[in-house]
Amino acid sequence: MFRKTALCILIVATGLVAGTPVLAARPPMAAGGIGFTWGDTSLHAAFAVHQGEGFIGSGRLRHWNDQGVWLRVDIKYVNIGAVGDDAYFAGIVTAASKAAWEGRWMLAAARDGGTPGKDGDRYWGALAPSEDVARYKVENQEKLGPAYVVSKGNLVINR
Repeated sequence: MFRKTALCILIVATGLVAGTPVLAARPPMAAGGIGFTWGDTSLHAAFAVHQGEGFIGSGRLRHWNDQGVWLRVDIKYVNIGAVGDDAYFAGIVTAASKAAWEGRWMLAAARDGGTPGKDGDRYWGALAPSEDVARYKVENQEKLGPAYVVSKGNLVINR
């Protein structure tokens, strides 16, 4: 428990310095700063989300790659799974390097495979076709898109 709490504090403190989105580390929550690859492209994600009443949530998610492609998401729906170490979250893209992405819905999921992060952490992320689909998938704990193996950083999920 001490390790997980210390890691939450470290992620929040790092986020304050690096400008990544942060929330108070209060359960149920998920937070991470991770790196993974898709083909030859290095991708990164930073997120901090909190589940409120039902599946209504709050938080932020940032995605970017080394070629200057990026997006920011304001999270609206969160489901910190009661079984397993998964978190599902979705929100609206508020800013992006591609204007066509703004206003679209992004769905993401994370699996905490233990500490250190690269020993089993997984991440999923994709644009959803609509808010209804994004909300349905969060509520029903369904992933959209391929699983990425976290190769750098860490994520934590705290129920």
